[in-house]
Amino acid sequence: MDGGSSSDKDSGAKPDAGSSAGDQDSGSSATAACTWSGAPSYQGSGSFTWYYFGQGTSMQNGQYKTACGYTGTESGQSDTVANIANSGIAKNTYFAAIPGANNFDTVGSCGMCVEITNGGTKIIATIIDECPTDNGQNPACASASHLDLSYDAWKALGYSVGNPSGTSWKAVGCPVTGNIVATLNSQGQVYFQNLAFPIAKVTSGGSQATQTQYGYWNVGSGSVTLTDVLGHSITGNLPGNGGDIGVQFPTAPSSCY
Repeated sequence: MDGGSSSDKDSGAKPDAGSSAGDQDSGSSATAACTWSGAPSYQGSGSFTWYYFGQGTSMQNGQYKTACGYTGTESGQSDTVANIANSGIAKNTYFAAIPGANNFDTVGSCGMCVEITNGGTKIIATIIDECPTDNGQNPACASASHLDLSYDAWKALGYSVGNPSGTSWKAVGCPVTGNIVATLNSQGQVYFQNLAFPIAKVTSGGSQATQTQYGYWNVGSGSVTLTDVLGHSITGNLPGNGGDIGVQFPTAPSSCY
């Protein structure tokens, strides 16, 4: 097996807000950037392993559930995930786990997309999981420049060795379609998925919500305001049982992909 930390956490450095286009009401036609100030970027200094859910990801209601709260199914070593970027050079089988420590200190990167290159090959994958350091037992994930890729993403990139060094990746906007989707962990515990850009802040009922180390936000039903890492704010409606909230952040232009 070519790398692949099998202990990716199964429960849930926030990027700095960048060049803001200003707060936007729902339905805004504001243009988003391809990337943002402070977004992770490793040009020739990254590394990769690969994993698949069957190596140890927990299951809930017949589906695998990741540290960021995304759910998926598996066929062999190929995993398919709901509510992630799935157009252009992004696919719903392309995802990654990001290094985390101290109760998932990179949980703010959940839903972020990364552009990965290998020579002339380029893909976009969505961050859906944590690659834990396991108190030094998982040394690859002790480096912030490392990503643990889905097996399909790894295959698409065509690496010839198990843990290539000198690789390149950077955070980018996600080529998503449709609106943001809310899924419930339990009542009042909500994951926001299918994001154009990662979430920096959530406000519900006049109060700022908190994101836990397990990836979900503590919010109630009704109106909810989300702010992305570029500073765009949108207000949608959170259904009591989860689902489409009716809005999406301004997306990066197609020239970014």
